[in-house]
Amino acid sequence: MYRSSIRFNERELSYYAINIKPDKEGLLEKKGAVRGQGYRQRWFRLKGNLLFYFKVDELQDWESTGDPVGVIILERFRVEDTHSDSQPFSFSLSFEGDLSRMYSLKAFSHQEQKGWIESLSSASYEKLKFRMYELREQVKLYSQTDTVTVSVCC
Repeated sequence: MYRSSIRFNERELSYYAINIKPDKEGLLEKKGAVRGQGYRQRWFRLKGNLLFYFKVDELQDWESTGDPVGVIILERFRVEDTHSDSQPFSFSLSFEGDLSRMYSLKAFSHQEQKGWIESLSSASYEKLKFRMYELREQVKLYSQTDTVTVSVCC
């Protein structure tokens, strides 16, 4: 399978992750990449289509732990509610064309889970471009229709 690679300047990316005003941020549990590994608490910060995650200390403080542990680029992906009795408030991120790349995440309440799913669902630039195209088409449609004249009598 062909896998494209994108190069980032780690220092700039780390600065961006720490200093941005995120679209959404909060504590989630992330399942480890190694099979059989359990969930670990991580602090997540979403900005645009970049999802950064940080280690947290015993006080659930991410700022004292330094640089992000990782970043997930949210393009050509799907976010799915995977809530079950054994995994409450869970959801996953999977990527088109790469079945091996899947992230299992858990929130701490249904409300948090729903909020993350909504925010992540609208994070892709590809989706935003498509939505903009749809809106432009609607504007064209409305501008082609006959205008209605309204007269107001005093």
